[in-house]
Amino acid sequence: MYVPEEFKTHYNLIFQEITNLLKKIKNNKKSAQIFIKIVPIGYNNFLSLKNLEGYSIIINDQKIEIFSPSLRGLLYGLTYLESLILKNQGEIPIGEIHNWPDLKIRALHLAGKATKAQIEEWIKKARFAHFNTLVIRIGKPIFRKKVWKKFKKNSDKLTLNWFFKLKEIITLDDFKEIINYAKENGLEIIPQIDFLTHQKTFIADIYPEFMFNIFTYDPRKDKLYTTVIFPFIDELISVIHPKAIHIGHDEVAGWNKWFLKKFNVKMLPSSLFLKDIVKLYDYLNKKGINVWMWGDMLLSPEECLSEIRKSCHGVEDYSKLRKLLPKDIVICDWHYFSEASVFNSAFLFTKDGYKVIGTTWFKEKTIKKFSKYITTLPYNNLGMMATTWIGSLRGKYKARNIEVSWIIEKSGHYFWNAKQGE
Repeated sequence: MYVPEEFKTHYNLIFQEITNLLKKIKNNKKSAQIFIKIVPIGYNNFLSLKNLEGYSIIINDQKIEIFSPSLRGLLYGLTYLESLILKNQGEIPIGEIHNWPDLKIRALHLAGKATKAQIEEWIKKARFAHFNTLVIRIGKPIFRKKVWKKFKKNSDKLTLNWFFKLKEIITLDDFKEIINYAKENGLEIIPQIDFLTHQKTFIADIYPEFMFNIFTYDPRKDKLYTTVIFPFIDELISVIHPKAIHIGHDEVAGWNKWFLKKFNVKMLPSSLFLKDIVKLYDYLNKKGINVWMWGDMLLSPEECLSEIRKSCHGVEDYSKLRKLLPKDIVICDWHYFSEASVFNSAFLFTKDGYKVIGTTWFKEKTIKKFSKYITTLPYNNLGMMATTWIGSLRGKYKARNIEVSWIIEKSGHYFWNAKQGE
């Protein structure tokens, strides 16, 4: 097999895996030579090669050629060839394959309880589905009292190691191996931490003195940032070296009357929501790190079409913050159950100057229709993200036992072929 040295270096693990599989290829009972080449954009006037992540595969009885303008495109081409080998038990049909994505970002979001082996299995499936980004949420709504007591006795700093002992089911070493494995599979890594909201997954049990209510920390506590959040971010950056960090900020406690009544909490004022985002943004921006966040609190129910209103939580004056936030924040606009053909929330974000990523869960019609809608936006439409929310199904959906693998397969297909909607 003739492969660019840069590819072998960048994707060594996958190169070895595919090399072993290629030994099974049989074309007319003869071994075929494999040629893998980086080519200029638009090479041979192939439509597939006008896209940086597109690829072309040409197979005859003498050789197999894979072309792409990028290393990641070559990875997708080799992965497609790998899938043919597995499907056809080593027999590769003669012909041509020309393939390219309709969306720039095709992200998989992993959140929930899972073992290292499960996560790595899903990462491999994400490569086969041609995802290019992994958003991995760290922190679980668990509290290990014995570990917490040791932490309080022996440490004055929430290091990553302590955090994983306190709030995760995998170890920090496991996490580092997962990150390396994801990069080997062609995935850009974006960590997600629940800053501000959903603090059961972050600091509510560890630092109760910094809380505004039982679910939300208090952005007025300057010491929270200097002694906990900023050092935590610094260590996370040193481990992952990400281009972006997802800062969460969805579902502020108290956004609906039912929640207020059940938990009797005071809702965080929108001014403090803004204050926290700006603090995090300024800190990350100085380090050259982009910011991603959820968009539900920036949309009022009144301005969203009825079909998607359930995901628009910007009550009171929260939605006015769209005019005040830095415009280079990437908004993850999530809608999990709507079967609408128009998702005007995404348009509102792009109109206000934000880049937007449509975000779905397990409903196939939502995945299909939202993906297609995102391609119709004239600007700032970065792509789509598939969430998994492992173990979070409730009510009538719980019995369906939706598999993460199914979400990856279906979402990957519709994200890659978004314009066709098929």
